[in-house]
Amino acid sequence: MSLRVASYNPREALGDESRFEGVVDFTKALDPDVAVFHSAFWTQVDGETPRDGETAAVLEESVRRLGKLGYAVTVAGEKDSTNRPDKTGFVGIVREGLGTGGVKVARFRQGFMATVTDPETKAALRIGGRHMPDTDETHRLGELCDLFPDYENVRRGGHCIRTIDYNPGVLLNDDNAMHGESKIARTLRLIRPLTDRVPDYADRDFNGATGLDKLRGAAHLLQSLAWMADGKTMEWLGLMGFKDADPERQPTVHLGRWGVAQLDHILYNSRNVHASGHRVHREVGGSDHWPISATVTPVVSADGWYVGESVSKL
Repeated sequence: MSLRVASYNPREALGDESRFEGVVDFTKALDPDVAVFHSAFWTQVDGETPRDGETAAVLEESVRRLGKLGYAVTVAGEKDSTNRPDKTGFVGIVREGLGTGGVKVARFRQGFMATVTDPETKAALRIGGRHMPDTDETHRLGELCDLFPDYENVRRGGHCIRTIDYNPGVLLNDDNAMHGESKIARTLRLIRPLTDRVPDYADRDFNGATGLDKLRGAAHLLQSLAWMADGKTMEWLGLMGFKDADPERQPTVHLGRWGVAQLDHILYNSRNVHASGHRVHREVGGSDHWPISATVTPVVSADGWYVGESVSKL
């Protein structure tokens, strides 16, 4: 059985009257089996409740429209435990009859976890989705063990260094992290001593900004990207057996028509899943992220999904 999966950060569009239809239309056209929409709507400071009545009403309509397309829909706040004031929630969808979706609780942010069942073998494959913190690599590394729900995890310095098992087999993440060997990551690491001197400037919304505000916003954006260029998050995921479905490392975050960096990833466990047909949907507007999709095919043995041997690589 092959599954079409997708990941997209629509920048709160599923709670925005002027933009939610674009996400619904994209979903209808792509027709994925499983998809995760990160930062789908704004929440209140609790990180869970929709920010206001208008957001709640639009989100309700978004869920209704996605349901009419034939999906079971999971909606939850990320419950971001960091001190950032602008918190969001996610929406995860699973094709009806294919499996179930739910919420995976973690230390900094909770995420989506779907269980997809092969109709013939009845074996289960987990597909996770997480919007990683964009603050610094320490927070992202702290999330890694929490991506995996059922294993014996060993931590060193707060980071996951070993997992006994390989599920989930697929991750649909906005990792806010780059592969360290990419050209843009290497460049950003070189200039990080300069970007770290940029004063904290929270407003990165350039809509209506002019002059000095726009310059400050651009400088802070560059600083944030430099924080995402360490490469350690993607390195650790690789050590856990995950590969990127996009070997070309195409940009997923953009400024206008220009791609900047790959922060969104479809990751698959190379021992029990194959991936093909990765695509960055550059034709989709309405966000500074482009949607990504791929086809994943679990490797099935006589007794179900092959999950490989225990591993300890560090």
